[in-house]
Amino acid sequence: VRTYVCTYVRTYVPMYPRTYVPMYLRTYVHTCLRTHRVQEILCEVRALMEKALFEHSEGNLEGHRKWIDFLLSEYYDPMYAYQMKNKSERILFSGTSDMIQDWLGNHYSS
Repeated sequence: VRTYVCTYVRTYVPMYPRTYVPMYLRTYVHTCLRTHRVQEILCEVRALMEKALFEHSEGNLEGHRKWIDFLLSEYYDPMYAYQMKNKSERILFSGTSDMIQDWLGNHYSS
């Protein structure tokens, strides 16, 4: 969440009018999700984002953590789990970065 706040919020939010970001996010989330929970998630994210944008206008960036955390946990985490479940037969190896480097070195060294 900290990475998203630092890069997205500090870089992009000041560049756009206050109404653009929720509109963009609504389109993005709606396009990506396409589930029965879309409206619930959109309403919650929009409310959290509007509050965060108000707090941001007063110099406080902490409110952005809430909508980013909500979006990650309600959209990205389930999407990742779904993709991993449905494509598990295609996964050759899973592990930490160091484990993956070792595995690649053992299996694909030239």
